[in-house]
Amino acid sequence: AWMDTTAPAGFGGGDGANAKLATEGTAGDDASAPGAAADDDERARGMSSQSRLARLGANALIEVFRGHASAHGEILELVLARVASRAPSCGRWVQLLGRLARTVPTLLMHHVPRLRETLTYAAHLPPAVSAELLRALLPLCVHRVELRDSLVLTLRKATFHRDEGARLVAVRGFLLLLDGPAKPAGGAEPSAPLAADGLDSEILGFLKRSLSHQPAVRAALYAGLPAIHAKRVHLRVPITELLCAQLVHHHLPSCDEDIAPLDLQKCICHSATAAAAAVDGAAAST
Repeated sequence: AWMDTTAPAGFGGGDGANAKLATEGTAGDDASAPGAAADDDERARGMSSQSRLARLGANALIEVFRGHASAHGEILELVLARVASRAPSCGRWVQLLGRLARTVPTLLMHHVPRLRETLTYAAHLPPAVSAELLRALLPLCVHRVELRDSLVLTLRKATFHRDEGARLVAVRGFLLLLDGPAKPAGGAEPSAPLAADGLDSEILGFLKRSLSHQPAVRAALYAGLPAIHAKRVHLRVPITELLCAQLVHHHLPSCDEDIAPLDLQKCICHSATAAAAAVDGAAAST
């Protein structure tokens, strides 16, 4: 019934009907309210009734967006409002935006100003939701440089936050930029990585700064670099130099082969710091 409502070929005087449908779709998305964006390929089997309703609402909104240009602004405003308010359901709305980017990318690219505004809130979202938002918009950045520049600016600002969550957003976002989208919007292969024109060197500079941040931030960087090292041949040397420079801080210059080449005291100190942070986090959540 939801899909049939959006099927008529003539829009006619349907503004009110589409507004009503968007509102009902909103209720469905808000009913689920997960903490992070769910996978798009989640099977209906095993889903709760609220999740089914949210999925149905998202499907309806996508069809409205696909078929009625006059509804684009209203739907994107709904997404922006949930992201800006950091509503419990914002993960569902970010998922909706990602599905729109994959199914109707050319339509979304007519609304770059709203997408840029949505990006400004990325550093304030939970890291998992923020990463989903960045992945959703990354394919569009291949074709719209101004959107890519807004993404870089947002991540740059997040790097200078003291909050660990914002710094995690920055590191993961920069890694995504270096890696590039697996399949750009429209299905065409990109002629160059997203971080082209010397931007990759600037990004590596910000990642180097992240090596002095919290243990969780450094761990995210270490986990993400190997895949980029393997995929981007032109980045292998600078990535190796980046890691070697960090390793030097834990190296003991000695000619004695019987002595471990690493400063174990510093390693233990960092491990203790990470453990203490984990304990503090667990205590805060109780």
